[in-house]
Amino acid sequence: MRILHVSQPTGYGVAMALRTLTSSQVAAGHDVTVLGASSTFNLALDRRARLVDWTRSKPLDPRLPIDIGVIRRAVRAGAADGQPFDVVHLHSSRAGVAGRAVGLGLPVVFQPHGWSFHPLQGRRRELVAGMERRMATRSTGLIYCSSAERRLGLAVGIEPPRHVVAHNAPSVERLVAPGPVPDRSAAREALNLPLDAPIFAFVGRLAPAKAPDRLWQAWSAVRRRDAWAQLLVMGDGYVPPLAGIRHLGFVHDVGSHLDACDAMMLLSRWEGMPLAVLDAMARGVPVVASREAIDPEDLAGAGVVVNGDVPGEVADALLARRAGTVQWVREATAGLDLTAGRYAPDRVAQRVCDFYHELVAA
Repeated sequence: MRILHVSQPTGYGVAMALRTLTSSQVAAGHDVTVLGASSTFNLALDRRARLVDWTRSKPLDPRLPIDIGVIRRAVRAGAADGQPFDVVHLHSSRAGVAGRAVGLGLPVVFQPHGWSFHPLQGRRRELVAGMERRMATRSTGLIYCSSAERRLGLAVGIEPPRHVVAHNAPSVERLVAPGPVPDRSAAREALNLPLDAPIFAFVGRLAPAKAPDRLWQAWSAVRRRDAWAQLLVMGDGYVPPLAGIRHLGFVHDVGSHLDACDAMMLLSRWEGMPLAVLDAMARGVPVVASREAIDPEDLAGAGVVVNGDVPGEVADALLARRAGTVQWVREATAGLDLTAGRYAPDRVAQRVCDFYHELVAA
């Protein structure tokens, strides 16, 4: 199958999700082209996929007709062998608007990666949700990356002709432990971390969506309960001078750092299907997440969903997940099982490609 992916975002999450999906697609023998910003995808993409550069314009600027033209030209140029594409897969809101604004003459799939109206309030939220309702009829199908994303769309009346829930896959390699669950001591020694202290992780940009204010309040509550606890913050952004925090900035080898941790917390106010959660699962690390970050159905026993606005609840949940306890073993094992099954990259890619075939056949 000849597939054209179109992605305007240059942020980490969408780029990594697309890297994992396209790697699995080219490994399965598909001809894959990505229309996106070379500054991002030169580093993120599997080299077997073809990259067509699309210089990013600012969201909601008056260059929408130009963006439409860029997508049209990419479609007309066809795949690497010059043959027409079988399907166009649009990622996130900006590419979604431009790619659905006009007919492209072939099946068009839209994947929100988190609804653009979710963080908005009042009239602005209504306007953007209304636009998504209208645009839903202009695509052949819609791919949701989580159960919560689908429910949120349905709640505001977004009903595409066809849809499928195809979760994201982890961006790190799944841990293959010698025993039923991994041992944390070797990873801690390698990173010069204390062997006996509770160590937790946060992975992600410290942007408003990730609710850093919740993170710092919860961490203060943790330290009031255990003065030896440490938090590894892996991501760019401002970190206040709180005791017990190690700010590592952007980390390329997230997996080896997660291996040293008792649990990972993510207290976001809105998400699609967060890679940080999937990456923690893949390394056998239980997750403590806000209700807005992930649905309990998608977490599926690999951790716990909490009220992110109640610091004490978050702190208690973290400190209850010390490596080696019965609960920790159960949740770590659930995460490893989920990323070998439901969230395995090849299975996610197959689900997406099955959906493509369904749309082409229709």
